[in-house]
Order: sequence, then structure tokens, then C-alpha cells
Amino acid sequence: LWSIIFPESHRAPPPAQAPRRRERSALHPRRSQLGPRGSIHNDALSPRQLLLQSSDVARQMGAKAGAFRENLCIDVAAGAAWPPPSGSVLRFESGAALRVTFACEPCGTGAAHAGVDDLADLKPPLRGILATVVEGGAVGVGDRVAWEKGLFEAMPDKFAGRVRRFVAKVPRGEIVSYDQLIWFAG
Repeated sequence: LWSIIFPESHRAPPPAQAPRRRERSALHPRRSQLGPRGSIHNDALSPRQLLLQSSDVARQMGAKAGAFRENLCIDVAAGAAWPPPSGSVLRFESGAALRVTFACEPCGTGAAHAGVDDLADLKPPLRGILATVVEGGAVGVGDRVAWEKGLFEAMPDKFAGRVRRFVAKVPRGEIVSYDQLIWFAG
């Protein structure tokens, strides 16, 4: 089992004179959208709705929680495996559930946020893993989370593999735009 840490950069300051409450974040489904409110990937069809990071990985990289611009930082229990494989589901105490899609590809933007000079130092899973919301709910600091392996089809970590996977599922005679292909393949 793991527990949740919310990176400092993702916390809103409490309103003046408001009683301090336990930190929570909504993973709230809407008709056509799933994911954290305000995210550019807040779309039911996006395989990259959330970026998850392990607090151990952040420490290994000499970074604090939030340095990778992750949506959730997960404090992995000693001896527990990280990252969960693609197709796994992370289940939170609240009932919220996330599907692990694929490793986040290292990029210059992520490296700059994390303070890493050399992209070679940011190989998956060091950059984090991406996930989509399966069941909405609120998750908070210290909430316990467990994962179940193989509930969904695994997605390739490499973009080319995801494109091939997507194209193979397009019905014969249908047309998909380049923008749609990029969006669905992640």
C-alpha cells in the first residue's frame, strides 16, 4: 500500500480565517471529461490525464515533491514495487480509481521543472507515469492507495507503439486526423 502526498506547488493557500482542513483534491468525472479540474488533459479520451510520481524517485533525483509538475506524488511503502505496470488500476480509500497508461517520456520541459540538466538522467520511470480517471472521488494527503495489476490492456511506453496500437483499432474506411491520432495515442 502507498499513501498520497500533494506537492506544495499544487496546493491552494487556505482562505483567510478559514479553519484548516485536510488537504483533498477532486478527481471529479463530468459527462465528457475526467481528470483534475483545470487540466489541459481533462478529457475522457486522453491517456495522459494525470502525472504520478513516487516520492522515492523524487528523493533519488534530489528533488522535492512537485518538482516534476506531477498531479499526485505517491509515498511508496518500503519494499513496494514502483511503478505499477500499464493496465493496472490504483484504488484510493475514497473509491477514486486511476488506470495506469504509460511512462511519461522525458522532455526538456519536465527536466527544466525538475532541475535536471541532462535528459539521460530522466529515463522512465524517473519522469513519472501517466494515468486516467476510472472512478471519480476525492483523494487527500495520507490516503492509502493500492494497485491491481492487469485490469486494462497495457499501453506501450514508446509513442510509436501507441500509434500502431491506435491505428490497428480504427475501423476500416474511417478517417482519423493527425491531431486526433496524436491526442488518442498520447
